[in-house]
Amino acid sequence: MQTANNILLVRVPTLEAVNGRELRDYILESLAQGVLVLTEDASCEVMALPPLGGVEVSREQPEPERPTGAVGLIDMTSYTGEDMEEAEPPPVEITAGRNREEKQAILERLREYRRTHGLGCWTEVARKAGGTITPELIRDMLLGLESPPIADWRKIAKTLDALEAPAPC
Repeated sequence: MQTANNILLVRVPTLEAVNGRELRDYILESLAQGVLVLTEDASCEVMALPPLGGVEVSREQPEPERPTGAVGLIDMTSYTGEDMEEAEPPPVEITAGRNREEKQAILERLREYRRTHGLGCWTEVARKAGGTITPELIRDMLLGLESPPIADWRKIAKTLDALEAPAPC
């Protein structure tokens, strides 16, 4: 059992409207690349929390070093994209309902698209799909938290078709 849990705490000013999920995605994408750039009025720190009861940690990450003299910049070179892949939730399986096979196939295409294009790829999919499709909706679909109308599933499938199509010569 691990004796401490290290987390990265990022504070942003409350004067501006901030989408929490977008900020979280930006931070995760930045950490996967090894550097996090923040505005001057934002701050961050690595905090050690007491052990979580009943939670076992399989491997520990060394605490990242903070560079001296840099404002709003944390070197996270010990943090790799592979760590993010391990945190990916288990695949959701649609077991009932109309269009079950079609929805399951679209979920698998989304998972493959994510594996190929990496963190932040849902922003482009949602932008191209338009309408009510958002990156959050796609994430929730993959987690089994949302199941929009079949028309939205099909819109996402068509968007993936367009994004995966080879570029014309």
